[in-house]
Amino acid sequence: IANGSFSVFVRELPIAFAGNNLLSCVTQNVPLDEAYVVNSDSVYWSVIQGNGQINDHNLIQPIYFPDLLDQGETVILELTAFGVGECSSEQVVSTIEIIFDMLPDAYAGPDIYSCISVSELVIDNAIASNYSSVLWQHNGFGTLNNNTIVNPVYYPDPMDVGDTINFEFYAFGSGECSSEVDTSFMDIIFGPAPTADAGIGGTICESQSIELTGTADNYSSILWQVVQGSGSFSDSSSLITTFFPGNITTNTTMIIQLTVMGIGGCDTVLSQSTINIDVLLSPEVYSGADDTICGLLSYFIGQSSAINTDSLIWTTSGTGSFNDSSIVNPIYYPSQQDMNNGFVYLVVEGYNTSCASNPDTLTLNISDYPIVDFSLNSYGCVNGDNS
Repeated sequence: IANGSFSVFVRELPIAFAGNNLLSCVTQNVPLDEAYVVNSDSVYWSVIQGNGQINDHNLIQPIYFPDLLDQGETVILELTAFGVGECSSEQVVSTIEIIFDMLPDAYAGPDIYSCISVSELVIDNAIASNYSSVLWQHNGFGTLNNNTIVNPVYYPDPMDVGDTINFEFYAFGSGECSSEVDTSFMDIIFGPAPTADAGIGGTICESQSIELTGTADNYSSILWQVVQGSGSFSDSSSLITTFFPGNITTNTTMIIQLTVMGIGGCDTVLSQSTINIDVLLSPEVYSGADDTICGLLSYFIGQSSAINTDSLIWTTSGTGSFNDSSIVNPIYYPSQQDMNNGFVYLVVEGYNTSCASNPDTLTLNISDYPIVDFSLNSYGCVNGDNS
């Protein structure tokens, strides 16, 4: 039996370590600088889960370039190390997970069309996510109640009217994306508020109409209305219109209202103005029934009457006179000319603040004095016997 010895060289298997799990942001490339291999002269990196790319699959410490789709996801990378020499058929793997935080997201909301007449405006369509803080900035004359909340309230200044106010909304990232900022823009356009002026009121008689001349600015439509009393308009949708009062039984104050609707951001805003129209009952007068007098006798007009009058006046077609032409029941003194004409017209007309009555006329017939003829001849006897 021969004895001998020999040496056996046992090659070690390859070892691979992809590195410790990482946290990152998709805006940052990730160097895999903790990876190493032992007993291997070739490696290969694979993306098991993720949307990004590896700059060189055969480097031991390559760089991972994340995709935006990786945010909020866990990317899994695998390192394969291949053996050498007698272990060249051997391979080992190691994996690393990279957790990507979400990027901040800011949305200022759609542009807003508003009216300068509003006292405050809530920016309630703004949205932010994945943020540690937010900030609003603007170039308007108004103020925000708090420029570090997502949905602040803007208090416009009158100087904002007609301007486009530019708002910038910033959302600052958190976690591994704390250095990231997302910006969104939004405009608020403040339109001018509508204004209405119904003009001036007036006093009219119930049988009369009155022209109304309103004025308005920054309006899309107008409407005249009777808010107290009754009546109608020649055109209730025109600034210049005629008002016809309704029937009344007593002197009445009617309230007329002009309403205009706004335009643009003020299309739901209205402006109103009112005026008073005093409508008075028409004066009514009655001169009395036609009559006849004899000669130059005075005539008391006792059947005449007047209602709804502040004043009245009697006139004559003749040349006679009244004891008082401003009272309801005056006395008329005919003239010789009146008697020669045989008649005279006595006319009464009543008035109040805005109205005059229709004149009413009394015909006064004037007869001449009766004539008595005493021309009868009489005969007598000398002895005094006239039988």
